[in-house]
Amino acid sequence: MPNTIEEQAAALARLLRRSEAAEYIRDRWGYPCSRATLAKLAVVGGGPVFRRAGRFPMYDRADLDDWVRRKLSVPVGSTSELAGAGVPPAFDVAETPVEACDREDRMKRHNHDPEPAAPPTADARSVKPQRRRRRANTEQATREA
Repeated sequence: MPNTIEEQAAALARLLRRSEAAEYIRDRWGYPCSRATLAKLAVVGGGPVFRRAGRFPMYDRADLDDWVRRKLSVPVGSTSELAGAGVPPAFDVAETPVEACDREDRMKRHNHDPEPAAPPTADARSVKPQRRRRRANTEQATREA
């Protein structure tokens, strides 16, 4: 435990590794967060800002605090107040237009397009039986050899 004010300031200024950052978020804010969640968000976006020290992601406490504050809604007395405030409860209240576009692009890249998909064609429906036939032919050829 740091004793002097300088040691305490140095400990607070130190960047946190991913597991320490998740622990900090849980302890300080009571917000559920794990190391794996921060790792996933570092890939897909939507997580706190981080820096890299070589291959290690490093998080500043101020950036973690800002991220959690953006995730929290305005204080409300009931869930109906969220709808009246125009804040959908399932979405990030601090999402900027750029973040919304990024999210839409990610959804399209991962085939999570909100538009309904076209019905499968006859070719798409017949793929599975073709695989079964191919597998059966391969097994039969193996037995004969």
